[in-house]
Amino acid sequence: GNIAITNGEEAIYVQSAVSAKGDVELTSQKGLIDIDSSVSSLAGNVSATADKSLTIDAGVTAQEDVTLSSTNDTVSVNKAVTSVTGNVSATANKSLTIGADVLAQENVTLASTNDAVSVNKAVTSVTGNISATANKFLTIGADVLAQKDVTLSSTNDAVSVNSAVTSVTGNVSATADKSLTIGADILAQKDVTLQSKSANVKVDE
Repeated sequence: GNIAITNGEEAIYVQSAVSAKGDVELTSQKGLIDIDSSVSSLAGNVSATADKSLTIDAGVTAQEDVTLSSTNDTVSVNKAVTSVTGNVSATANKSLTIGADVLAQENVTLASTNDAVSVNKAVTSVTGNISATANKFLTIGADVLAQKDVTLSSTNDAVSVNSAVTSVTGNVSATADKSLTIGADILAQKDVTLQSKSANVKVDE
């Protein structure tokens, strides 16, 4: 069956393993969520939605989709997040930090509405697309690999690519409002598009 844990006022601390055959839903309507023990769905989805910070300090695995979000604060992924057949989405109001491997069979979506996105560990889509969108600084510090398209963008600041970005069959685009720095290989079967709206594009590789 499914597991749903909802707390209207306080934080949720996952300190023992949570596993379901169906969906696992963690919702803190006014607090934070701290995942300190593994969370898994054997046949369904995993979602964790916090009003304040969401911290992943133990592995999160779903057969289908993994959805991680903070409505008003940060999301920190410090242990591996895996979707066996579906998508992975991580969305923060403030900064989004990927400090552990993210793997999806289909699409990976990483976004910060009002702050920076830092990718410090590998992000992989086996059959789909990867997008990373920041309001402020976007830093790619680990390899990004997608079967289809890779889209990297900063709405109001700079983009820095310091590790390889690869599209096996599609396109790679990197768009910054301010400076765009490419310090590693970018490989695409189709087109590579590099654009800065108001500053320089610097390619070191």
